[in-house]
Amino acid sequence: MLKRNIPFFTVFLFFFGGCSVVKFSPKSSEYVPVKQNTVADSSTVLWLSKYKDSVEQIMNVLVAKTSSDLLNIRYKGKIDKDRSTEANLARVCADFMHQAAQNWASNQPFTKVDFTISNYGGFRVSLFAGDITLGQLYELSPFDNEIVIVQLNGLQMDTLLNQIAEKGGCPISNAQITLGNDHWLKATINGNLFDSRRNYWVATNDFMQQGGDGFTALKYPQKKIQTGILVREALINGFSQEFEETGDIKPRKEDRFIFSENQ
Repeated sequence: MLKRNIPFFTVFLFFFGGCSVVKFSPKSSEYVPVKQNTVADSSTVLWLSKYKDSVEQIMNVLVAKTSSDLLNIRYKGKIDKDRSTEANLARVCADFMHQAAQNWASNQPFTKVDFTISNYGGFRVSLFAGDITLGQLYELSPFDNEIVIVQLNGLQMDTLLNQIAEKGGCPISNAQITLGNDHWLKATINGNLFDSRRNYWVATNDFMQQGGDGFTALKYPQKKIQTGILVREALINGFSQEFEETGDIKPRKEDRFIFSENQ
C-alpha cells in the first residue's frame, strides 16, 4: 500500500482556504530561509493543530482499491517503448479524464469528444496495490488544472500528432498511434483512421492547451471550451466509480502507441 505524508499546510489551504477570510496586518517583514534544521514556530504549529485531525480524517477517506501496481513515469527527453508500456497509471488517468470530458460534452451542443491527451508531468506519484485514499489522489494530481476541450482542424491535428511522436508518446485515451522515429505513421481516433479533412474535438488540461510541455498545436484552436472540471475531480470520480462498479482499479496494460522500428 502506498503511504505518504501529504504536506499539511497544502492540504489545509485546499480545504479551509475558502471557508473564512483571514486578515493580516503586517507591520514589518524579513526574509527567513527555510532549511532542514529550521525550528517550527510554536504558535503556528498550535494554530494548525486545531485543523490537523479533521484534515487527516478527510485525506484518509477510502476512494478505491487496486490489486495491481499503477505506475507513473517521470522523464527527461524522449519516451521509449519500454517506459511507455510501463506507464499504466497514465492510461488510467487519461481514461478518467476522457470519461469526464465526454460526460460533460454529452450535455452540450456537440455530443462527443474524439480523444483525450494529457502529459506525464501532470501525474506526480505511483499508486501501489492496496487502498487508494483521497490524500493519495491529491498527491497524484496536486495542481488545479482544468479540463478544456478544443476543436482542431486536420492540419492542427497533424501537427499535434507529430509533437506527440517527437516525445515518444504521452497519456492518451480513445486513440492509438503508430510512431516513427520522430513523426507519426498511423492514427486511429475514436475507432476510425485519422481524416485530415475533418475537425476533431480534443480534451486536455489547460496547462497543455496554453502550449505547455511544447504542445503548441493546442494553443490556437478553432474553438476552445472550458468545462470547469478540475483534472483532480475527474480522477477522484473516475477511481470511485470504477471501484464501485468492479471492485478494483485494473491497469490498462495495452499500450496506446505502436513503435515502428523501420521508419
